[in-house]
Amino acid sequence: MQQFDVTAHNYDFVFKDSFSLFKNDIGDFLKVELPGIVSYLETEFSEIETSAERMDLNFKLEDGSILHLEEEIEVSVDDLIRFASYDLKLYNRYRDRIRTIILCIKGYPAAEATFNAGSLGYNTTVVNMSDKDGKEKMKELREKIEKGEEINYL
Repeated sequence: MQQFDVTAHNYDFVFKDSFSLFKNDIGDFLKVELPGIVSYLETEFSEIETSAERMDLNFKLEDGSILHLEEEIEVSVDDLIRFASYDLKLYNRYRDRIRTIILCIKGYPAAEATFNAGSLGYNTTVVNMSDKDGKEKMKELREKIEKGEEINYL
């Protein structure tokens, strides 16, 4: 009888073919409770990046984590998906915990903005900037500078 050598490369093909044939038995095979499979989704994504993705600000913090700071007028689900993509790229490069804070200019109804995509959850902290009076802060800073007092630049 002929022996087959299943290498790491073709091991993936064995699983893909098996799961394709026995799609509604995957949950039983893996001993995981799953809803039935409705359709297949693409597994290979061809992507050519033609633009640089620019995050607003990133900082390495004392505890070894990374602070990813974004400024938005309003926060949408599309923004959160984009920020999560940035954070995955940061994590892939540095492998450190990431804290994302969104400065929301028009305000946001909650202190967090999140989405849950099943295995992938994304949580951010939102700082409502709509109640900050920039003109009043500038006046206060000017007065302190004129008096020679120390100021907190933030």
